[in-house]
Amino acid sequence: MSTQSLQTTAATTVNIMGASITILVSSDQTEGIYSVVEVATPPRLPGPPLHMHKRMTESFYVLSGTPELFLDGVWTSVSPGESFVVPSNTLHSYRNPTDRPARFLAVAPGHDRFFLEIAEWMQREPSWPPPDRQALGQFLSRHDTFYAAPPTGA
Repeated sequence: MSTQSLQTTAATTVNIMGASITILVSSDQTEGIYSVVEVATPPRLPGPPLHMHKRMTESFYVLSGTPELFLDGVWTSVSPGESFVVPSNTLHSYRNPTDRPARFLAVAPGHDRFFLEIAEWMQREPSWPPPDRQALGQFLSRHDTFYAAPPTGA
């Protein structure tokens, strides 16, 4: 990839299970090296299931609020201005257990595509997770995401 300023494009926002996900920098803009998404969570959001990525390292930077990160077997509160890196093959998740909204940046290759595709799929399903667990497993695997345990219905 040559050294250059990334072309500004209109941000795309999708809503997933109560969180608002805004694609700030797409994988297409960086030749697949990384994407930058802003995650805005409402108060008391439980977050995604515990999961890991076999090939992907994920980085986070907290903009506002005090979300919690599950890493190394414990939940830890993180404050605005703090960043953290989740190496590949590390079980992790995030949540917002507070009474205030939280916002953070997530930087990883392909996260933009994951969020856009899963949001589209969720709109087609009458309930989530979908009844076809094999299709969900294939989707997650294609996006280098592996749940610690199969998701349960809400």
